[in-house]
Amino acid sequence: MDAILHELTRFVDWEGSVTWLTVPADPEACASWNVPDRWREAVISPRLSAAERVRLLWGPLSYLLPRSALAFSQKVSGLALLQTRLYGLSLIYVFEDNASRTRRGFAPVAQLPSIASELPVDLSPLFELHDGLVHFMSYDGGPLRSQDWKETPDPSGLSRGLLKILADGSEALGFDMSEPGAPAYVVQPGEDLVDPVPDVWGYIDGAIAGPFED
Repeated sequence: MDAILHELTRFVDWEGSVTWLTVPADPEACASWNVPDRWREAVISPRLSAAERVRLLWGPLSYLLPRSALAFSQKVSGLALLQTRLYGLSLIYVFEDNASRTRRGFAPVAQLPSIASELPVDLSPLFELHDGLVHFMSYDGGPLRSQDWKETPDPSGLSRGLLKILADGSEALGFDMSEPGAPAYVVQPGEDLVDPVPDVWGYIDGAIAGPFED
């Protein structure tokens, strides 16, 4: 695990003051880092397997994100806590001891931005676990941090734009704030494709879990 964290450090050095805690983590260190209550048992308990730690974290979400909860519990080989000056605290998921597959879940937020109340789905259950969950190196492949949600302005300036909340390579999941009810769409700007997304949680689940499903 130490070798993987050393490899990962070079991707976040630019964030400043990079510090790691391996899991299981020292309870006093976790207290000084203000580790969220939602994470605490999973990262402190000394005798749990990686799968058991994931189930503690993701169990409350399994009804919304069943594929993700299962894939993470089956494929995560270790966890660590990361603290940087720019982004604060993150929980790091290492998959099958492969640094290139690592995912970064940012610390949860107490409240989503006010625009979240205009969306057709309540995203708070996910953001109570992680305020954004992305590929460690590329910063995509999952939900973005809520402070990075961006409403793309309509070129005409006559209506509101698309609020992007998830990036997955060239695709993005967003809500059209110009339409009643702010329906969800997946967009591929390079191919000028825009498709409705009737099941937002299903799309998020697939984006998170897809890379880890055999």
